[in-house]
Amino acid sequence: MEKTRTCEIFVDEFEILHIRILGGVIIDLEDAADNFLVARHLTKGKPFLKLVDARKIFKIKKDARVFVERENNSDKHIAKAIVVGSFISRYLNQFFLSLQNPKFPVKTFTSEQEALKWLKSFL
Repeated sequence: MEKTRTCEIFVDEFEILHIRILGGVIIDLEDAADNFLVARHLTKGKPFLKLVDARKIFKIKKDARVFVERENNSDKHIAKAIVVGSFISRYLNQFFLSLQNPKFPVKTFTSEQEALKWLKSFL
């Protein structure tokens, strides 16, 4: 497991990339770039499945959000599951994702187990 200032990042036995955002952090552009470099290193530049655990309270600066949105549309993603803490967060996240029109499947969950089950369906 690799740890950056804002995340814990690892690849599990199914080759799923896990990104756990730490609570109370403010993610800036440098943090976003650092997290993507660690992820790229762990996935060895190959296409991957991604699980983002966003259940903790955090903030992301606008320039970091733009960077993340741009990088998330790379051809390296097979599918991405986002785990949030409540059904309200889930619906809001799904709404904003629909505006981005990603090039790969993205789904929001309130259960990590359900998110992993969905990601494994792409194996």
